[in-house]
Amino acid sequence: MRLLLDTHFLIWMVIDPGEIGRREKVLISRNDLVVSPVSIWELRNKWQKHGGNKSRRDLLDPSVALAYVIGTGLELAPLTGEDCAAALDTLMPHHDPFDEMLLIHAQRLGAKLLTRDTQLVDHPLAISA
Repeated sequence: MRLLLDTHFLIWMVIDPGEIGRREKVLISRNDLVVSPVSIWELRNKWQKHGGNKSRRDLLDPSVALAYVIGTGLELAPLTGEDCAAALDTLMPHHDPFDEMLLIHAQRLGAKLLTRDTQLVDHPLAISA
């Protein structure tokens, strides 16, 4: 199975691997991992909004995240115009544009979104451990 990493999993893989639980590590080790450029964009927006405040646990310099993805050989899935224009087959309960685009990207890639986001875990395209 292909797992598209939610942005928080990318953050933890780079700066706090201990945050990833045992069952999540099993899922990660047994599946093909994919990162969406949407996560890099989300990190960039948060990084700039908060002035690169490194004391925040939800912030990661997007260039560091991208270097990690490339350096570890994770798949960075291209994001196409068709992806951006696609509709989500099953609507989500809130209107976060990054979450919606990650779900759409997962849908288009034939992947599941690995997430702990309580607003997403019940979505048919999401998976959690």
